[in-house]
Amino acid sequence: MSRVLFTGATLLDGEHPPVSGRTVIVEGARIAAVDADATVSPRPGDDVLDLGGATLMPGMVQAHWHGSYSGLDFECPPVGLDRPPGYLMLLAAKQARLALER
Repeated sequence: MSRVLFTGATLLDGEHPPVSGRTVIVEGARIAAVDADATVSPRPGDDVLDLGGATLMPGMVQAHWHGSYSGLDFECPPVGLDRPPGYLMLLAAKQARLALER
């Protein structure tokens, strides 16, 4: 299986302070290992990408949404004052369920 090595990375994992001089080894679609640059030796056939200190971090998820918006088009959406609160609550619950199922 081919590997991709991202070397010279500053690693930001969201739980610890950033750490520089790291290599992230990707095999297929998975991260196989993360280690200090000095301890990783490329194998024949590896793709090595030197990041030169650039930051690697986990993918980000867009978590801002408006649950009471439904079926929007290119017109300015209502701000939620045009419907009763109970209706908007039910619509938001439906939209939240749809979002979770995706």
